[in-house]
Amino acid sequence: MKTKYFLAIAVLAFSIQISNAQMLGNGTPSSPYQVTTCAELQQVQSNLSAYYVLMNDIDCSQTQTGGGPWGATGFVPIGSDSTTPFTGNFNGHCFAIKNLYINNPTLNNVGIFGFMDSPGKVANVNVINATVIGGDFTGILIGYKHSSTLDTSYTTGTVSGGNYTGGIVGRCGNYQGPTCQITNSFSKAVVSGKNFVGGLVGQIRCFQGGLALLQNCFATGNVSGDTNVGGLSGGSGTYQGGGPEIINSYATGNVTGLYNVGGLSGWVGPYQGGGSTVQRSYATGNVAGTTNVGGLIGNNGPTMGGVSVILSSYAQGNVNGTSNVGGLVGIQTSGGIGWGIDTSYASGKVTGTTDVGGLVGNQTNASVFDTCFWNITINPSLQSIGNAGSYSSIYPSTTAQMQTQATYVGWDFTNTWDITANNYPTFIPLNTSGNCHFPSTLEAAFNYNPYPVCVTDSVHFTDASLGSPTSWSWNFDDVASGHNTSTLQNPSHLFSGFGIYNVTLIATSGANTDTITTPVLVTSCITGSQPLSQSNCNVSVYPNPGNGIFTFSTQNVSANSLLEVYNVLGEKVYSKITSSNSSFTIDLRNQAKGVYFYKLISNSVVEKNGKLVVE
Repeated sequence: MKTKYFLAIAVLAFSIQISNAQMLGNGTPSSPYQVTTCAELQQVQSNLSAYYVLMNDIDCSQTQTGGGPWGATGFVPIGSDSTTPFTGNFNGHCFAIKNLYINNPTLNNVGIFGFMDSPGKVANVNVINATVIGGDFTGILIGYKHSSTLDTSYTTGTVSGGNYTGGIVGRCGNYQGPTCQITNSFSKAVVSGKNFVGGLVGQIRCFQGGLALLQNCFATGNVSGDTNVGGLSGGSGTYQGGGPEIINSYATGNVTGLYNVGGLSGWVGPYQGGGSTVQRSYATGNVAGTTNVGGLIGNNGPTMGGVSVILSSYAQGNVNGTSNVGGLVGIQTSGGIGWGIDTSYASGKVTGTTDVGGLVGNQTNASVFDTCFWNITINPSLQSIGNAGSYSSIYPSTTAQMQTQATYVGWDFTNTWDITANNYPTFIPLNTSGNCHFPSTLEAAFNYNPYPVCVTDSVHFTDASLGSPTSWSWNFDDVASGHNTSTLQNPSHLFSGFGIYNVTLIATSGANTDTITTPVLVTSCITGSQPLSQSNCNVSVYPNPGNGIFTFSTQNVSANSLLEVYNVLGEKVYSKITSSNSSFTIDLRNQAKGVYFYKLISNSVVEKNGKLVVE
């Protein structure tokens, strides 16, 4: 069994004790503070309005193991809420923040920057191999970005949250202000959440004016959630004026959700006036959902007034749902002359039950369609629009036709579109480099799931390296398993016991190699899914979450059962002999805040188990 335990995780408090060490600089525009270590990055929270620059790549692996100033939840977000936001300026100078870890599922506004507000600005920041777990408003770089700007940044890793969860930003919003925008940025993170979940941003929305803009952005990780789920954005919109725009952007990951699910965006449109535009953008991942499911957009169009347009865009993934399912758009609402879907296509397989269309699942109000195409070869039983049948200027076409330039009469193959033999049209590349040259050289990175990892889980590792490696060498730091290495691009591994394993990936391309090592925490994961000896055994715990004092009430539990409590490393932190039909309290106030697991054992058999949360 693995023995590399870090006892500091169980004993350190979650509050960060800011180092007294002084960074170079004085925090002004002419002499910004110079950040050279992860500890100094954490120290940014001591002055939320200053100017900062990143001077070199920094390794934040210690945030994963509870060392230095960090406890079991890892890095503490900079700027906690609207009363204490980050309003300064952080320029990453295109350097990388590597192996950052946050695990605080009960906390809102989670990211390297938890809450940003005007005149705050973050730019040129690269975050590699991050693991971020939070509540609502969770992103790897920024949890909640309000009236502030983000440009030329990228992230890789894994992020999991509640409502408003994204690969870079959880939620981007403005109030009665100018543009709310994310530009020249991308994410390769795997993203999961609940409502408004996106590969790049959970939701981007302006209120009473302004423009919600995603431009020159892309996301490649798989995305999953419940409502308003998209490969790039969960939702893009404005309220009472203004409009959302997605321009020259794309998503390639698979997307899974329930309601309003799209390969690019789950939902796009203004509310009570304004207009929305999706232009020169595409999605290639497969999309699965229940209602309002589209290869590009799940739900496109205004609510209570306004107009919408999709211009020169496409979707190539397969789409599966139940109702309002379309190859390009699940449900489309628009009004006004010239507003609708223009010079766009869908080429994937579309399946569903009600209102299923090759291009659009359900169309409400009048729209103008101009030379749009969908693949009838792989969708022979469908019509252009699920609830309306055939439609003017929407052309069901064979695969061969859709892979021939002559089919696309009136399309601009000089400035916008390109096509090669036996392929569908794509876009002529634009110069969208921003201020940084994103890594074209080799940069090793990987994701893994599930998270957290239980000792009985087969862990799936996914290569997320930049620079297109051609071979991979993995070491799982687990000699006892008997299968300690792999040369697969995306291997799986069953760890031999709980503890911390320093997993290493060496990525190779030609003569170039790059190495990354990430600690993977494997816990005992005592959960309610374990078999119990008595089906009528009942245990209630309150309050839960609590401050560390928990009251247990038991019924039909064997006499002299043993109650044991474990931290996330599988270390036992409390034990007590109990009796049936009893009420008693336990005290975990001397333990770090976070998640703990309990089990009631009788004659070596687990009768009941569950989770405790110390706040």
